[in-house]
Amino acid sequence: SLTVEQLAADLTWTDEQGATHTRPLRKAVFHLVNHSTYHRGQVVSLLRQLGYSAPATDLIHFTSAG
Repeated sequence: SLTVEQLAADLTWTDEQGATHTRPLRKAVFHLVNHSTYHRGQVVSLLRQLGYSAPATDLIHFTSAG
């Protein structure tokens, strides 16, 4: 429900080395989605290597209609 203006607003944080960064919120949202996809793929790959069937990992499987 975020607006285009809200997604364009700056998000500022300080990293573990003490450096401050500022980016539009939309870039943080994109990173979050991309990063979680990467880790779901890692889990599925590891499970398959161990001989297990991988569970459904798509968000649609964990949300109810409506």
